[in-house]
Amino acid sequence: MIKDNQQFNSVINETSALISELREKLPQFFTEDKFDENDNLLEVGFFDYDKFSKALKKENISKELSSGYVLEWTGKQLAKKQSGERSETIIVPDLEHNEKPENKNSKNIFFTGDNLEVLRHLQLNYQGSVDFIYIDPPYNTGSDGFVYPDKFEYSDEKLKEEFSLNDDELKRLKGIQGRATHSAWLTFMYPRLYLAKKLLKDSGVIFVSIDDNEQANLKLLMDDVFGEGQYVASAPRKTGAGAAATRSESELRKLNDYIFIYSRNKIKFKQKIVGEKTYPFEDEHGKYNLAQFQATGSDSTRTARPNMYYPIYVLKDGTLTTIKPDYDCKTIFPSQVNGLDGRWMWRPEKFEKDNKRFINYQNEKLTRKVYYDESQDQTKYQAEKAWFEKFPNKNGTTWVNELMGQKGLFSNPKPVELIKFLLNLVDNKDIVCLDFFAGSSTTADAVMQLNVEDGGNRKFIMVQLPEPTFNEKDGTKIARKGSEAAFNAGYMTIDEISRKRIELAGVKIKSLNPLTTKDLDTGFKHYRVVEPNVETIDKIMEFDPEKLSLVQEDMVTPFSSESLGIAGNARGVDTILTTWLVADGYKFDEKIVKLEFSGSIGYYVADSILYIIDSQWSQKATEKLLNEIGGHIINVNTIFIYEYALGFTRLTELKTNMKSLSDQKVKVEVRG
Repeated sequence: MIKDNQQFNSVINETSALISELREKLPQFFTEDKFDENDNLLEVGFFDYDKFSKALKKENISKELSSGYVLEWTGKQLAKKQSGERSETIIVPDLEHNEKPENKNSKNIFFTGDNLEVLRHLQLNYQGSVDFIYIDPPYNTGSDGFVYPDKFEYSDEKLKEEFSLNDDELKRLKGIQGRATHSAWLTFMYPRLYLAKKLLKDSGVIFVSIDDNEQANLKLLMDDVFGEGQYVASAPRKTGAGAAATRSESELRKLNDYIFIYSRNKIKFKQKIVGEKTYPFEDEHGKYNLAQFQATGSDSTRTARPNMYYPIYVLKDGTLTTIKPDYDCKTIFPSQVNGLDGRWMWRPEKFEKDNKRFINYQNEKLTRKVYYDESQDQTKYQAEKAWFEKFPNKNGTTWVNELMGQKGLFSNPKPVELIKFLLNLVDNKDIVCLDFFAGSSTTADAVMQLNVEDGGNRKFIMVQLPEPTFNEKDGTKIARKGSEAAFNAGYMTIDEISRKRIELAGVKIKSLNPLTTKDLDTGFKHYRVVEPNVETIDKIMEFDPEKLSLVQEDMVTPFSSESLGIAGNARGVDTILTTWLVADGYKFDEKIVKLEFSGSIGYYVADSILYIIDSQWSQKATEKLLNEIGGHIINVNTIFIYEYALGFTRLTELKTNMKSLSDQKVKVEVRG
């Protein structure tokens, strides 16, 4: 686990991520891997540059490639190295939260932790699985609190050797840490965007919000990571009133931020046309959409157009009764049109003739059918001009204040309507949506609201760093500037606000739509991604199972939430198992069966994989496991064993016994 990844990262350089991607996309240019007789890897195949060069020359494009435009900045090589590194963190499940009825079967996920580490974990079980990404990263305004946060793990000499730096270059590289420069921002964003791209499906799309401070750099960076050919659009959004009201009306002001839109594969990205009229329903008369009865606007009032108001009658208990659309009615009949009581609709003659065809009653809601006219030219439904003027920041703030029950908990949350609009650009209602700068979790709120509105089955993955709302001095916690309301309300970190919003939004949505939200997924599974304690890592690195007949120290409990000093009730076994399952490509809803072997526990997954983490594993447990596999009571083709849970004797005993099975081959893998 941690040791394996640390050893892997020790040999990673700035080209490793590129080589990995080339191996995935262009395997024909790599030599064959070499193995010994026991299938142990001896030598990894290398990239055959001569073969690749000849292929380029054959297409006569080598000159173009060698002289192409390249985006450079201080820290780029470090950013590329980070893109290829594996996670050195663990995934701790919040069991108390996850076992609640509203969360137990949820497909939604919330991660508390560094988003770079979370993205590294997700490469293992969500690569090529995400349809939609929206992020609202730091804008690097100088006042938004952004500084380069990632640590330099190596000594000065190691950095100089790794990146071929002289003293001045080393000084400039280290100068980006704790800074808010353009180079620091680009170094921060590059590995996150690189890993995000790998998570997208070929048909996937990413939306990135930004303002003027970094929008030029973001465009170049997105071109670098995704390719210029995958650029879809950059859409300006009117954020609000602009600069301070004291400025002259004639003075130019910043009124917009921007959303950059890129696809993973533009050919496969299916985009809805903004403002396109759709007709999702169909009956014997053709395709139709549903609309409300009553029009809106100043010319739609009863006083403005009294001749357009008339009663709607239904047969109720054998009597024709005037009703309103939200009453309990089942059958609509032709009616008289005299009188002023009723709802504004089309002209009375049309209602008299076609009311059975045009009336729709479903889920106790009365609507009218609007049919598609085949003679209409669909090309006229083009994107609205200035379509982002509809989503000012004040809408997001107003909604969060109302939902949370107080003001000032979160600054400038994005409007829900904006994210719903972006979600609607994807021509699919059953998608996985990721936001790894979750903030107040507007994206999660939007996903749930839109699922109610159109019957979709979208799932969300939120990631938020546990940024504190306080500063601590002499053991006393004091609210940070700008976070006073959150701190005073009892929120110690931003992710707490984010998770609370999702919970309140789910309750609100279900209260407003009780008849259509019975099966709506408004819950989420919660996981914390954290670094193990330094003492634990030291013990792991020093551990030598061959020198021990029995394990003398508990190497499981240090991974419990209590030992890690975080909230929750996860045992060390829960943390190790969750982290391993992700590493092996399993999603977070994978079914896990707990099996008992003579008092010891094994965890059975996918009807073929057994995980042994129990430090109490005994000789009798091995005997029972052998008997059950040999007797075909359970099917096991791979056993993963926690290196520190079994001593050398018990580990050797288990591996030897598995080899003795005559009719089955069981692979035994030991992990650190």
